[in-house]
Amino acid sequence: MQKLVSNKGDLLGANGELIEKGYSTTPVRTYNPENVSLYPVSLLNKMRIKEWDYYGITTMDYFVSATISHIGYAGLIFVYYIDFKTKQYIEDTLITPLGKGFTLGRSSDDDSYFKKDNITFTFKKKGIEREVYVNWPQFGKGKGFHAHWIIKQTPHDSIVMMTPIGKKRFYYNQKINCMPANGAFILGGKEYGFNFNQALATLDWGRGVWEYTSFWNWASASWFLPDG
Repeated sequence: MQKLVSNKGDLLGANGELIEKGYSTTPVRTYNPENVSLYPVSLLNKMRIKEWDYYGITTMDYFVSATISHIGYAGLIFVYYIDFKTKQYIEDTLITPLGKGFTLGRSSDDDSYFKKDNITFTFKKKGIEREVYVNWPQFGKGKGFHAHWIIKQTPHDSIVMMTPIGKKRFYYNQKINCMPANGAFILGGKEYGFNFNQALATLDWGRGVWEYTSFWNWASASWFLPDG
């Protein structure tokens, strides 16, 4: 994983293996899940693919996140909120069979969506701005969660990893930190607002095929320097 990948091209070869493993600062490889070939049957391969777009917002007082994910046999949305002062933690998850209602982009620049009844998750990118919209009235046993955030992806390096897991399994991941964020969310009837000088966003974009039994640890930190 100490090799810098700079050549553009597909992520997976025709045999389903990573063409090149290593790291980069931008996603130079094109995610092509149609080349996943664990099994001779295409449908079985699709059931093993894991995909997610995770956004997190950090302020001095709290952390809040929203995720759209598809794990092959199911789709998941989840939101959680952590109050740094009171230690309050609120989360909720919704699962749909076979990922019904989910659309995830092939790159971190593509849009992702989820729609079911009156629940809507929309992640969009236009130019240097990312837009997160969430409407989830049933969140938290009826507390409700509604959010609209604008995130500025200022030009800087990100962390991109092309990690093999055996021969035909892999993890392709991009983490973009320190993106100024502006917006608000309503949780349990209370509105929380923040602006570009108060909040930083992180995007964790992941695509891959893992072992049946897996675990991982990751951490991310973003904040402002005293001199801005």
